[in-house]
Amino acid sequence: MSPPAQTRPRREIFDIEGHAYFVSFTCYRRLSLLGRDRCKRIVLGTLDTLSWRHQVGVVGYCVMPNHVHALLRPTQAGLLSTFMQQWKRLTSTAIQEFLHLGQPDDYSPFSKHVRDSAGIVHVWQARYYPFNVYTARKALKKLEYMHNNPVKAGLVSDPCDWPWSSAAYFLKGRPSPVRLVPMDGPIVFGTLSPRAKPTLKR
Repeated sequence: MSPPAQTRPRREIFDIEGHAYFVSFTCYRRLSLLGRDRCKRIVLGTLDTLSWRHQVGVVGYCVMPNHVHALLRPTQAGLLSTFMQQWKRLTSTAIQEFLHLGQPDDYSPFSKHVRDSAGIVHVWQARYYPFNVYTARKALKKLEYMHNNPVKAGLVSDPCDWPWSSAAYFLKGRPSPVRLVPMDGPIVFGTLSPRAKPTLKR
């Protein structure tokens, strides 16, 4: 008799004031639903809008063809869950419309794979995975990890060549399409500029 299948343990989310969160979420069945540049722009544009609406600062990000990473700094406890629900819900709707997922004119390679057993179309897996980050050193490690994702995937040879991450902002001082906040210190919404040159301290 074969042993029972192992299930991934449920991660408890500690939404604590003053903590940053490294969050990850994936496309449904790890399909490359973000392969089109327009889909990546939807993810980043919605991230920027919701960040300032909900006062959840974005330290860094990386959008891959089938998953997303972000380092977030809520200004107070209790904001993360609502923010993530909104981010996933709004991007799901926009990406479904753009790709015509589940529609009669859906000729994408995903048409037969985006529905669950009940026939419901999905863009994202149901959950997201947060990791509490409470030191600048840990935040830097998470930034380096997410920025190296496109290199490890063979998409680029230099992290700064991937336009869908904040790597070029941190490493070369280039403008970011998402308004970013520092890894520590106070966050004042309304005064930050996406063209402000960052500084990284190890």
